Amino acid sequence: MGDAEAARVAHNDAAFREANEQVRTTALAVGFTADVPFLCECPTETCTTIVRLPLSEYARIRSNPRHFVHAQGHVQPDEEHSRVIEDHGAWVIVEKVGRAGEIAEALDAQTSQPGLDAA
Repeated sequence: MGDAEAARVAHNDAAFREANEQVRTTALAVGFTADVPFLCECPTETCTTIVRLPLSEYARIRSNPRHFVHAQGHVQPDEEHSRVIEDHGAWVIVEKVGRAGEIAEALDAQTSQPGLDAA
C-alpha cells in the first residue's frame, strides 16, 4: 500500500475516533451507564454502523493510538494496514500497522495537544 492510501485510511479512522470521543464525553457528562453507541471506526468513508460497548472498554481501546473499534466484518482479511487483535463477536479491536499506524499515532498526538490542528 502506498503512503497516500495509508494516509487516507488513518485520517478516516481518526475522524470516526474524534466523533466517538465526543460521544464518550457526552456519555460521561450525563452519567450514562448502559452500553454506549459508538461509530464503527473502519476506513470506509460512508460507514454508519453503530457498535455498542461499555465506556470502560472504549477507554481501554482508545488508550492505544493504533487501536480502533470496528464492527464485525468490517476488516478485510487481505488488509495490509490493520490486523484484528481481539474479537468480541459484534465488534473487533483492530491495530493499525505500518505507515497507517504511524499516521494514526501522529494524529492522536496532535489532537491530544490543545491548539494543534490534526493534519
